[in-house]
Amino acid sequence: MERNIKIDCITLKKLQLGENNIGVSLLTSDNEVLFVMAFGAMKPKSKLFSGVNPFVEASWDLYYDPVKEYYRAKEVVVNNFNQEIQLSLESYYTASLFLEIILKSQGSDGVYPILKQCLYYLSKGENSKTVLIQFLLRVFLEQGLLPSFNSCSNCYTQIEKESLFYPGDYELHCCRCNSSRKALELNPGILRYCINTPTLDFNKALRIGLGQDSLELLKKYLLELIKNYTGGKLLTLNSSNGLI
Repeated sequence: MERNIKIDCITLKKLQLGENNIGVSLLTSDNEVLFVMAFGAMKPKSKLFSGVNPFVEASWDLYYDPVKEYYRAKEVVVNNFNQEIQLSLESYYTASLFLEIILKSQGSDGVYPILKQCLYYLSKGENSKTVLIQFLLRVFLEQGLLPSFNSCSNCYTQIEKESLFYPGDYELHCCRCNSSRKALELNPGILRYCINTPTLDFNKALRIGLGQDSLELLKKYLLELIKNYTGGKLLTLNSSNGLI
């Protein structure tokens, strides 16, 4: 393990430790989550003070302490505070959900550029629901967890112009295999959206139209999936009072 590294990171979480110190969870540009001690960062004149808040994108100069077995922050240069996200409660809670998901999964392939893009578009005032959907679709795609949206998971029938149903597990069933009255119905428009948009340029994907009812249904489906994959409840969803 390298003793000294310089790396671009996005701050996921901060935790005050003692009077002046902060423990910081960072998502690195290598898609890993690092815990870093920022000694003295609570002091306003500290050169680390500006980088410890969630959503901040910065370049960190770190030293690995082999005795304590953690990284210590030596210096941080902020590239983007993403302060605009906090001007909208919907954007704030949506971005906070991204951070919680990443912390629970401890990073994953391709998640750093995905998060960076999502924070950018939230800070520009894009529809938070659409940004959330793209975040989840792209994270699932990078992890190889995105289900097939053109065939039934049970009978493997290819689907073209009909719905698939999500009964609450990890599979999607055609109307002939679905036996749950409470299953979410993903109509053909939703299925095409899920197939086509995750690989598009992010800006182009945000411009693909989908009705509000379909967006809400797709969001509900993807949130159920991510709760399954992260092993339970997401605290941000519970505290957002329906703003996500």
